[in-house]
Amino acid sequence: MLLGVNYSGMHDAAVALLTETGELVSAVSEERLSRVKKDGRLPRLALDAVPWNDVDEIVVPYLADPPPFLGRDRLVDDLLIHTDRPVPPYPPKWRQQIESLPRPISYVDHHEAHAYAGFHLSGFAEALAITCDNGAYNCDTSLGVYHVDRGGVSRLHAASFFCYETICSLYNDVTALLGFQPCVHEGKVTGLAAHGASSQECRNDLRDIHREIRQHRLPLCTWVGFLDEDVPAFVDVNEFLRRRWRRALDYPDADVARAVQDIFEGAMLTIVERVAAEHGKSLPLVLSGGGFANVKLNMEIAALGFPAVSVCPPMGDEGLAIGGPALKLAQARPRPRSGTSSGHTTMFLGPDADSDVAKVIARSGLKAAQVSDLAATVVDSLAESAVVAIARGPVEFGPRALGNRSVLYQAGDPTVNDWLNRKLDRTEFMPFAPVLRAENAKRSFEEPAVTVCAQAALFMTVCMPARPEFTAVHPAVVHVDGTARPQFVSREGQPFLWEVLRRYEELTGAWALINTSFNMHEEPIVCGVDDALAAFFAAGLDVLVLGDWVIKRKDNEDVARGAALTRRGRREERLRRVAQSASVDCCTTSSPPTTA
Repeated sequence: MLLGVNYSGMHDAAVALLTETGELVSAVSEERLSRVKKDGRLPRLALDAVPWNDVDEIVVPYLADPPPFLGRDRLVDDLLIHTDRPVPPYPPKWRQQIESLPRPISYVDHHEAHAYAGFHLSGFAEALAITCDNGAYNCDTSLGVYHVDRGGVSRLHAASFFCYETICSLYNDVTALLGFQPCVHEGKVTGLAAHGASSQECRNDLRDIHREIRQHRLPLCTWVGFLDEDVPAFVDVNEFLRRRWRRALDYPDADVARAVQDIFEGAMLTIVERVAAEHGKSLPLVLSGGGFANVKLNMEIAALGFPAVSVCPPMGDEGLAIGGPALKLAQARPRPRSGTSSGHTTMFLGPDADSDVAKVIARSGLKAAQVSDLAATVVDSLAESAVVAIARGPVEFGPRALGNRSVLYQAGDPTVNDWLNRKLDRTEFMPFAPVLRAENAKRSFEEPAVTVCAQAALFMTVCMPARPEFTAVHPAVVHVDGTARPQFVSREGQPFLWEVLRRYEELTGAWALINTSFNMHEEPIVCGVDDALAAFFAAGLDVLVLGDWVIKRKDNEDVARGAALTRRGRREERLRRVAQSASVDCCTTSSPPTTA
């Protein structure tokens, strides 16, 4: 087997196992185990669970050394800020950490791995792929256009890191200007944008400020703790510069958010249209990289006329743990394989904590029950307006909770965005996302989006225009612009959730539910039993499905008072676990370690 390891020292550390035929066996982000959001350190806890005797080679989605100079590209030359700088090299410590792993190492290009992650998970036999992020160490590209097939990837265009400011840097700057955490809270800016007024003056002023920040090297934010094992890396915002530039941008927050979304969309849509003009629209399109976490942009791209648009489910750097080994396998084949496949239609690839539930319940003294018909219990609770948290089966890989670590609620209450977010200690502007059976997709959303984005909608990676009849019944999941970010559920892929939705529709007439991730604000999606119990009681939710057990808060008020840690207490516990994880002796193996 091949082991993909994403480790940058900054964010989204992850590991994934692929067989020699490309089958994805498992994948997990370090944050789910360390409980440090977007943890970018060497993924010691994830590596400690690797079956090393089965691993033949490790693939790292970064080049070992900085690449040669890459010049300008006509595709983007008039759209991006010009710059003149070298590609940042990784310090020797990074190479030492990578080469301490106990199997031979292969290095592949960062953006080629992004492109191949999206392609490998799409099921397409051939595609055009576009990648977009904020750049990387030892990487000459921040935006790439590729032809991808079963034999590998060929670069067609690239926005050179040597020559252009990254297109995502504008979104990072505005995230900081609005008082959010760059590289973490860009989704809040996207949600806020829908509440803003479109203004050419605001767009012009924002462009001028961004250009001055970037051309004069006055960064609003810098990475702190890079390659540091004692504390997680995070982005530190220069408050003096932030206040200075925010005062100069004399518009409401929502208008600034709308301006950055308009600028970003406009530039990216121009790029995609140019790609279509030069290479045609006969092939499906794959989108991968952190820039495509922007679900509104993905919707606009999907409307440009490609036969299908797939967004890599783990579109951020965690997805590189899949893309690296998948690309390595493709390059080893003498020629592309013919035909198509169904793609990898599940992201339930992480640890499964179900076997621990009974002993944790017994140890904790919780009042819990195993019921004969779990789906019926969940449906009855939802119909009575209970908030139901789900933690069963393997944890999801990627940024979305897709039913195994989700919070469910009825979608007819338009006030839910306020009170449920308060319970989860969140400050969100977008409504919650809907989950519905795939059979109900076309009665809920407009064509051609349903057909073009069928694969993307399995993983909540694209918005779609909602039909009036859907909005009337499910107002809590439709945004002010009439769109929603749906998850389509198939009976084959998620039988339990599919059955819950079927029975819920039969009982209530509503055919969608709210699905939001099961986690408190600024914490990763829950992984194990203890994580689920802590979040459940801290948020004060009503019902918890833990494996095949049902726990009701009203039956456990005494336990709840003891189990619901304060915010400060949870933070202290998390940091204690981080300190312990740094000392874990990962990569133990009964075979002699070897490195290349």
